[in-house]
Amino acid sequence: MIKLNRLTILLLSVIFFAIFVVFSIDVRANDDHAKEHQEYIIKLADEKCNEELTSIPGVGKVNAENPYRNVVTVHVEENEFQLQRAYRHRCVEKIEKNHKVELLSSSKYVQYHIDQLNVPAAWEFEGEYSPIVAVVDSGVNPHFLFADRLLEGFNVTNWTTDTFDREGHGTAVAGLIAANRDNDVGIAGMSRSYILPVKVEDDWGNIFIFDVVNAIDWAVANGADIINLSLGTVLPDDPYKSTLYEAVRDAYQQGVIIVAAAGNYGNHPEIGGNAEVYPAAYPETISVAAVDQNNQKASFSSYGPTVDLSAPGVDIISTSHDDHFIIVDGTSFSAPIVTGIVSQILSFDRNFTPDQIKTILKNGTLPIPDKRVGAGVADAYYANHIAFHRKSDLTPVLADIHKSYARFEILYLYDHGIISGKTQSLFAPDEEIDRGQMAKLISEALGLQVDANVKGCDFPDVPANRWDAPYITAVCQAGIMYGKGDGKFYARAKTTREEMAVIFMRALGLANKADELSLNSNFTDAHLFNNWSKNEIALAAEIGLIRGIQNQDGSYRFDPKGTTQRQAAARLTYELYTRGDYYRQKAEELN
Repeated sequence: MIKLNRLTILLLSVIFFAIFVVFSIDVRANDDHAKEHQEYIIKLADEKCNEELTSIPGVGKVNAENPYRNVVTVHVEENEFQLQRAYRHRCVEKIEKNHKVELLSSSKYVQYHIDQLNVPAAWEFEGEYSPIVAVVDSGVNPHFLFADRLLEGFNVTNWTTDTFDREGHGTAVAGLIAANRDNDVGIAGMSRSYILPVKVEDDWGNIFIFDVVNAIDWAVANGADIINLSLGTVLPDDPYKSTLYEAVRDAYQQGVIIVAAAGNYGNHPEIGGNAEVYPAAYPETISVAAVDQNNQKASFSSYGPTVDLSAPGVDIISTSHDDHFIIVDGTSFSAPIVTGIVSQILSFDRNFTPDQIKTILKNGTLPIPDKRVGAGVADAYYANHIAFHRKSDLTPVLADIHKSYARFEILYLYDHGIISGKTQSLFAPDEEIDRGQMAKLISEALGLQVDANVKGCDFPDVPANRWDAPYITAVCQAGIMYGKGDGKFYARAKTTREEMAVIFMRALGLANKADELSLNSNFTDAHLFNNWSKNEIALAAEIGLIRGIQNQDGSYRFDPKGTTQRQAAARLTYELYTRGDYYRQKAEELN
């Protein structure tokens, strides 16, 4: 039996512990209706104890019940004697204070995260299944951008289907996950999910742990694939004895994926940015911190070893509860961005476990120097790529590109059959690319084929049985790459940077335009350019295709005689393959 003195310390610590939360809209609770001072959560020993509980002196009637677990809320006279008496009763298996949760916020008056996380490319993986995402929040209003994807939800504070969102927090979260992207008037949601709203905010703007527990249980029972928890709290010494943990653990064990906001305490003078915020700090969840559009940790974001990864959470534009739009800050809005990535993955493969999804997300991040905010910044395309190829260790197909500046471009071209690795699992991004490999890249990107009727592209050093022979012939016939002065092609020779510029300008059909404009170059080493390359280099820089290498004084050089790395060639090939019309239009505007 637990000794009374230890019990007294435990209960008193629960009584006086203040709770805080990670939502993102400022709501001041009505003190007249606040329940925190005397309402407790009691786990009953058995189902018969519900009526017997009220016979305990100092214990009031049952206020609310959780139908999924043997838990109720009651009012208890707040003195040490009554608390000890309640705890000793045979019907009381566990007692904890029903702490109040407040909505905090920072809303201002562009949707940069879509491009920052390579979301449009990730949509190419999208499957036919539309996951059900439970948004446990302040409610969700039917915004015109996702009203057709809004399911009938539930209000756990009054056990009705009224999920009206007075504050707008939940509606903003839902929009980031599922707003219809096939429009030109608003924003794009991350996925084609269905939103299952579960309201946990009562009529006075209060949220309590008991309601969050009920919401998680209800969401699981009603078919949620993912639960988004843009809320959190700082719990007493042992958070694993909380009913909240039981709900999270049970959902996890049933295969439901839980994404939670890491917290907004980065600047808090008392709590501190590294405080563990729950439920995000539970290992069964995916904890998401916030970064800005430069992938720097948001000043307000919580951080620490329990954070799994980060996502944009500064100046995020989403749907408002009045059918308009709003710009908001907070880890509350980083979490649904990651939830959207999870939904993208489940759309084509529903068989991933919560642990596998967490591994995919963490392996698919963009590394950043600040290790306080998890494995890195979420990358929608990278995560989808890993999930789609589903290697046994859930790592990328090309294992050595994680830190490459052209990582996205390499993966995209790989998935579209334009490039392959140097070996089965390695790309060698830092290695130099030779002329034969360059011919293959250009040929695949443009879909070139050898025309047997075109002559003059046979090279004495390129026998017909070479692997790159058809690509070399094709780019020669297209007027993109030629042999050297002695008539040989030199397929194994490294491609210089000025050759690279000329090759891609020819592939874009802009070589003649470059000669016509004959622009002056701003590169500091322009005097080293050959006559056959100077116009193409100048135009390529003018339209933004190439940037050069920055000098210490802020100017740029091009290094024309230097060799081209495989990752640089991949980046330019991606631009040719996906944005060729854009660069041709930019060149035309220079007339």
